Amino acid sequence: MAMDLVYDGSEDVELAALGPRAHETFDAAIKWLIDIGRYSTALAFFGRYKAVLEKNEMLPSLHKAFLMESVLVLGDSDNVKSQQVFMSHLQNSEYLRTQDCKAEEDLLTAIKNRNRDGLEEVSS
Repeated sequence: MAMDLVYDGSEDVELAALGPRAHETFDAAIKWLIDIGRYSTALAFFGRYKAVLEKNEMLPSLHKAFLMESVLVLGDSDNVKSQQVFMSHLQNSEYLRTQDCKAEEDLLTAIKNRNRDGLEEVSS
């Protein structure tokens, strides 16, 4: 895929020659995969996508990617994995102070507790 031309994951992201706009290829490809319903394929690229965003210091985009990753995992009906993914996101100290983090936590809590009102509140 086109993303493999940007960063194939075979080398350390710190050593990879990534331009300041490399994340745009990932953005477009992941959005396209989601649009055509290839959620698991989109998820497969999130590790590399997040690495590129982090290397290029695109923190707001990285935080949105964290939230999007959890939504995609939930789309696979994997509540356990979604909790694990969320816990990995919490390792990013900047993320802890964002609305995206709160939204992710509220979403996972509403799903876990089967709270329809909470879910509607998060989605609004």
